[in-house]
Amino acid sequence: MTYNCPTPEWAVRKNRDLIQSKLTDVTITGPDGRILSLRELEALSDEGAVPKACALASRA
Repeated sequence: MTYNCPTPEWAVRKNRDLIQSKLTDVTITGPDGRILSLRELEALSDEGAVPKACALASRA
């Protein structure tokens, strides 16, 4: 599956949604096609400053 996200914040939220949905083997690529780790993606994103537990709680 390919999901194009317009911003790093959107990508972090979408990745968290995929993890919560129990999907595995998710590959994150940057706009230049380079593979990124979740940590690298979060470093590019303001969303990375929001702890995962808080992000999940806010959706409940």
